[in-house]
Amino acid sequence: MKRVLVTGNAGAGKSTFGRALATRSGVPYFGLDGIVWRPGWQKTNRADRHEAEQAIASRDSWIVDGVSDELLKAADTIVLLDVPRLLCILRVLWRSLPYLFRSRPGLPERCPELLILPQVAKIIWKYPATQRTKVFGETAARPVTLFHIRNRAGYLAAMSSLHEGLTAAHESSQ
Repeated sequence: MKRVLVTGNAGAGKSTFGRALATRSGVPYFGLDGIVWRPGWQKTNRADRHEAEQAIASRDSWIVDGVSDELLKAADTIVLLDVPRLLCILRVLWRSLPYLFRSRPGLPERCPELLILPQVAKIIWKYPATQRTKVFGETAARPVTLFHIRNRAGYLAAMSSLHEGLTAAHESSQ
């Protein structure tokens, strides 16, 4: 357990979980929002994104939050935050309020939430049929540890288990 991808729908809590796990375990953390987006909500071109994701994937250990086919394949542990769409929508709205007209932390400049909310609503609605299906396909295709989290109890149990596993792996590599 050295390469952890925390993935799930928009508003599922990926960044919160990933940052907390990294803080507890001492494993380097990377958020994909800063890689995927450029100023003004422009998407990073495919080659630059691939290069940035490869740089992360080549590291010995990492915790990444976001949605990435490349890092999904490189991860030895996947945390799927699989929460109801309505909860995701409520969380996105709540986190967006302070940043309606400015960029939230972890995003480039000129990325106010107001400009992306309609697109995020579409992502939330489509996620179960698209990305969640990819996660289950990847975990069935190769040996990988999957934490499929659907509620608070699962969240806490996964955080504890991952903390122990990552700390042990991190200490043994030093």
